[in-house]
Formats: sequence, C-alpha cells, structure tokens
Amino acid sequence: MTFAPPWHQDAWERLRQRRDRDAMPHALLLAGPAGLGKRAFLERLQRGLLCGQPINGDACGQCRACNLLEAGTHPDRIDVRFELNTSGKLRKEIIVNQIRDLSARLAMASQLGGWQVASIDPADSMNAAAANALLKTLEEPTPASVLVLVADAPWRLTATIRSRC
Repeated sequence: MTFAPPWHQDAWERLRQRRDRDAMPHALLLAGPAGLGKRAFLERLQRGLLCGQPINGDACGQCRACNLLEAGTHPDRIDVRFELNTSGKLRKEIIVNQIRDLSARLAMASQLGGWQVASIDPADSMNAAAANALLKTLEEPTPASVLVLVADAPWRLTATIRSRC
C-alpha cells in the first residue's frame, strides 16, 4: 500500500467505495493550503484508477499499466501543468490551448480500455479563457474519465467550476 497521511484516509476510503460501486465522480477538486499532500493524493488516485489489478484501490505496482505509469508513458494519464512559452520560459498560467487539448483527449476513448485520468495542477492558475473552455468538459463528462483539479487557492477558480467538482 502507498504511504498516505492519516488525514487522507477518510477521503481515500470514500473514493474507493465509490469506485467499487461504479459511482466515481467525473470531476474532483483537491483544495487546501500548500503542504497538505494534495499532489501525493492525486498521484495515488491516478495510479489506483489506471492500474489493471488494483488492491483495495491502490496500484499493484506490477501490471502493464503500472509499468507504463512508472515510465511516465501511460496513454490514459493526462497532466496539464505549466508549459514553456514561445521564448522558452515557463508560463505562470495555464492557457486556453492546454484546456482545449485536454478536452480533445478526453473526448477520445481510453487507449487501454479503462479509465482516463486527467489532472490540472495548479488549476487556480488557469487564465479566464482556459477556465471558460474547461466548463464544457465539466458539464458534459465522458464516460470512464475522471478530471482532478488541484488548487492551493480554490477561491481563484470560478464558482461554476467549483460547483461542477
């Protein structure tokens, strides 16, 4: 089992039970101040959902999917993060083209036949156009996909986005 801080246990157990009932939410918001372990929770969730043989919701660490995750090449894991701009410097916001690319990927079927798990981190750094582009994806989720937004300052997200997660 993956190490998890005790304050994650209740949330983890609720998500595991929902997965067992085939009732996973289409979008989650992991929010709170820096240092709570939101990104570790995200990693555990992504690995557990994408694993071909999960054990109590955690990744087995040995199947093909786990090997692909370890190599950073799993085709159904989509991570939206800060990218380089045209001058080669790291952007300070997530832009609309990144969200459009994400939406296009999520509209396609899973390549390995299971879940597609996407994350936007830090979601509270989306610019206004990116946030607006995300709404359609949140309002019309695709089957077997989970979108996880990670935010240290969730109040920066629009109320509409927060309400859809």
